[in-house]
Amino acid sequence: MAANVGYLQLDTVFFTHLHDDHTGDLAALLSYQWTNGKTTPTDAYGPYGTASLVQAALAFFRANVEIRSVDEGRTVDAAKQFHGHDVAAAALPVQVFKDDRVTVTAVENAH
Repeated sequence: MAANVGYLQLDTVFFTHLHDDHTGDLAALLSYQWTNGKTTPTDAYGPYGTASLVQAALAFFRANVEIRSVDEGRTVDAAKQFHGHDVAAAALPVQVFKDDRVTVTAVENAH
């Protein structure tokens, strides 16, 4: 909010670990992005289990997608729009993401 970035603008999410106080709103975020017209991909990166977490989020709102696709004629496939990526833990920093604005490195760490 402080950065003045709306949830429809988010394309990439990073998780340091998968405790529920960090991940609890992911399903709502992806669902609201889809429901409110976002058509570009959203990728989530994090430790082992992140890809499964995104798949579980998709399962959470699958009925909503199916109903709105029929009732409203929506054509964006949520299952192809949202992607989870497990980042392998490493003892030394490793680049896990890079675009024209930011480079993200990760390293194994104890919580």
